[in-house]
Amino acid sequence: MVQNYGSDEMGRPIMWLFSIQIWRVAAGAVLVYGFSFNDGLQGLGAGSVSIYSDV
Repeated sequence: MVQNYGSDEMGRPIMWLFSIQIWRVAAGAVLVYGFSFNDGLQGLGAGSVSIYSDV
């Protein structure tokens, strides 16, 4: 079932879409920031991965 909104009713659904997206980006940034401290833990680290086998 398709729900059609009038022009005066579009603000709230769009607000929810934007606010959910902002919180998802913020949560992802916090996760990436936390992962940046995993260097050397459990054998993980950015320096241990190389795409060049000769180097």
